[in-house]
Amino acid sequence: MLNIAFLIDITGSMANELEGVKQTVANLVRSVFEGNLPDVSITIITFTETGLACVVTSHSFTDGDEAVEFVTSINLCSPPGTGLTGIYGGSNGNENQKAALAELLTLDGSVPTIAFHITDDGPHLVAKQRSVPEAAVEAEYLKTKHGITDSDLFHVLSRVEAHFQGNLILSVIKYVKWTRTDDPHRLYGAIARQFNGVLITPKVSHPALLAAGLVEILTRLFSSFSGSDYALEQEEDVGADALASFTFYNLETIDTLPTCEGDADRIETLRAGSTEDVMYQLIERATVIVGNKFAKRAIKATGMQEQVELLLVAAKCLTKSMPLNAALDRATELLEKIRELVPEENRGHIKIQASDLPRLLSQDVLARSDDELNEVVSAITFLSTEETAKLSLGEGERGGADAQVEAGNGTSEGANDDTEERPRVDPKTLLQTVGSLFLGHLAVLQLPTKNGRVDFMDSWSSVITKVSNDVMTASDFLTMIGSRTATGGLSIRSTEYNYAQLFADPRDRVGSALFELASGTQVLDILTGLLAGAPATKFAPNMFRGTVAACLKTLVIQFEPAPLSSFQREIVRKLAHSIRLLMGLRPKEMKVEPESNVSKLLFQLLRLRSNDGSADNVDSSSAESTASLRSTTRAYLEEVLASLVQGMLTYRESHYLALVESMVGYEHVSEVEDISETHALDQRVWEFDVDRAATVASSSELAQTFQVSADNVLFTVFGGHDTLALPTLDDVWPSWRQELSKLILLGKRTARYAMVTVDKDAAVSSATAGVTTPFEWVRDEQKRDETLNSEFYHALAMGLLRKKHDAFLRMLRARRQNVQDELRWQRALKHLRSPFDEFVVTLSRFSSSASRDHKLLLEAFKRQGEHLDAAEYEAKLQVVITGRVVTSDSERIVFNRGNLHADPDRFVPMTDEFKAKLRGLQHKRQWSLTHTYRPSGIPNRSGFSNSKLSAWAQTRSNDGASFWTDNM
Repeated sequence: MLNIAFLIDITGSMANELEGVKQTVANLVRSVFEGNLPDVSITIITFTETGLACVVTSHSFTDGDEAVEFVTSINLCSPPGTGLTGIYGGSNGNENQKAALAELLTLDGSVPTIAFHITDDGPHLVAKQRSVPEAAVEAEYLKTKHGITDSDLFHVLSRVEAHFQGNLILSVIKYVKWTRTDDPHRLYGAIARQFNGVLITPKVSHPALLAAGLVEILTRLFSSFSGSDYALEQEEDVGADALASFTFYNLETIDTLPTCEGDADRIETLRAGSTEDVMYQLIERATVIVGNKFAKRAIKATGMQEQVELLLVAAKCLTKSMPLNAALDRATELLEKIRELVPEENRGHIKIQASDLPRLLSQDVLARSDDELNEVVSAITFLSTEETAKLSLGEGERGGADAQVEAGNGTSEGANDDTEERPRVDPKTLLQTVGSLFLGHLAVLQLPTKNGRVDFMDSWSSVITKVSNDVMTASDFLTMIGSRTATGGLSIRSTEYNYAQLFADPRDRVGSALFELASGTQVLDILTGLLAGAPATKFAPNMFRGTVAACLKTLVIQFEPAPLSSFQREIVRKLAHSIRLLMGLRPKEMKVEPESNVSKLLFQLLRLRSNDGSADNVDSSSAESTASLRSTTRAYLEEVLASLVQGMLTYRESHYLALVESMVGYEHVSEVEDISETHALDQRVWEFDVDRAATVASSSELAQTFQVSADNVLFTVFGGHDTLALPTLDDVWPSWRQELSKLILLGKRTARYAMVTVDKDAAVSSATAGVTTPFEWVRDEQKRDETLNSEFYHALAMGLLRKKHDAFLRMLRARRQNVQDELRWQRALKHLRSPFDEFVVTLSRFSSSASRDHKLLLEAFKRQGEHLDAAEYEAKLQVVITGRVVTSDSERIVFNRGNLHADPDRFVPMTDEFKAKLRGLQHKRQWSLTHTYRPSGIPNRSGFSNSKLSAWAQTRSNDGASFWTDNM
């Protein structure tokens, strides 16, 4: 779901703009709701006010006709849906913009939202609430409706930002009606910057131009989301460049966002930027929060009927129901047709080649050994794949896509008449037909979500939490899920299992051959997606690969130490066999990265081919291939162990820190009587016994879990092959116990790696997946070579111990800080009571009037000044306030604070006579009452000088009434 929101100022001065918005929404509705962009909603927020009422309305639509009818009914000064007409024309100045922005809090924050705030004036500021009735009414509205007691604009925005958690892009379209000293242009720039939007100023006030510009912006956004050209309807032809009537501002110059309205004056003056550059930045940011929802999340399956027929032809050929030559001819024709129908950008998904067909179709799959007679059967029909194929594809059983194939001779009317368009069959019916040829284990699947919806495109992040020994065909599972009455005695499955993991049984030659052929088409991924709940017409690449890897990981890598049971071993054999059968790239090496899922790495490990060129690494008996496979498996086991450590750190942090504490032998008591004494945790590093650490780590529950998981991995990779002996963990990774201590102290998988920038030539070679990254992970050799007894690991140990005892350390630091605070207070009292000359010398060392020492000295005057002699008190205080030692004929600057404080009597008590004396000195000596910079006039590093004061300096400058001007 994507929400497009318009916040529209309907006060009296917005007549032309409102008509432009009406045209925009009408065009948008016609294109979205009647076009091919599903899952879009439109929200219209209107706002206006009087001195007695703040009125904001919000209406959302997913139906096009309702949206058009509502938008066309909006009139100026008449809040829609309220029955109020004509009298709400707004004030002659700023409007209730805060209330309109706060209305965004009523929308679903998990839904990506692109909002356009359209207005011609600024917001009411907190400073004007007492003098402007509308501002006071708005503040009360915010408090009553949204519970916002602080009506500062940037506090309201922070609430909105927290609500959407990055899912909102807010752009401001600000009309400039007149020039005022308080024009909110920079303020709106900061708002758009905060929400990753743009600030736009229309050059002319014309409805058609505004509509054309908005439609062009939305067209570019939708084209980015869909990955192809997309055009929204335009009301009329406004020329080639619909954005020419807009000025786009460069907001990159706003380095620091204001935290309150008082900081708004610090925003730099905005300058117009390049339209294309600003639009590119907007589209880039919008695509991040929305994602490629309309294309990437759902690739349309094409040529599905031909792909299914290809599998049916193969099934007939393999079961001897169709001659080989006829099957080869028809399969070749179908493959050519499939490649014509599939879009060019998706043809890489069709991995089967015409040269593969003779090998696949000529297999003698009906001859089987004694072991293969025990092939798996469906728990529903008790039929094997071969029996199902013969039963459903027999000569008398013809229907659907199979009607195009003539059983027994290969020359049918349909086969020779491709020029006539064949009737299309319902996609689900097609998949139900071919689904009977594939078996699956019942499982519980959890797919990742994006913006509250299941993301079928991210199957590598899927999780399978449970795998059953029960087996059924894909068609049976779809029937079972669709109808509870069809489950019969399998009631637990209808409520507990939500997925069937497809597989090929190594003892089932027919099933394996069909499985391999299906993996060269889109059918396997489409069928897997359908089993997971995706629409029958949608294709998600790697859907099978991601889920089968997740299923295998669930069985092999367990967080509770438990070896594989006999039935789990059988499932593992079948899943590993299925992965090795898949058509596609078979690399010789596996690149291990710390951010890759261990399930994906296991999948890649099983896909390796041997160095001698054989299809399967484990089927090669060469010593070189065996050594290479063991080396890669060792690297994978290290990632498994690192992921177990990271999982313990993330989900069981207290257990993790307790293990570290036991490893490094920390036994100190978290209690200190004399805080001046050094505690063990005050040290920079923690030296520990390496042998003890290795012993404790290798006997931990974590180590036991890893050992069991490692044995399972080794069985998955090496088990079931006569040519290879099943190695042990110590055979593959002899030093794992020593490495375990290092991995525990490192904590995260990425801690062993460093990111290095990829040069352009190398980046091209790494773009096989269609994405080029500017960096890659490489092993940090320095960390690899560090011994456990090095200072590096000692420092890591100390950091983890401090984390374990964080509460104690906070208490200890607080106690020590209290002592420091007491010492500083005693120094301030000593300074106050010191002789005058010593007092002046100490004061001259203060860095500024904002220093802690200066503030403590004023507090000492306030609390203990009464104990001084009156003359001494006033003499010292005069130096502190004026920064000068004054005699009858001269003065000496002791502490130059830039200007006299506006109200020094707020900090310390003074008699009336002393106040008069200070004012007289200032008047006589003409001491500056305004903040001054360096006398040379050269700007400081922030660009401010005596001729260009900062906002802070202006606040410090006493132009108005103050202590020094009272009674003068």
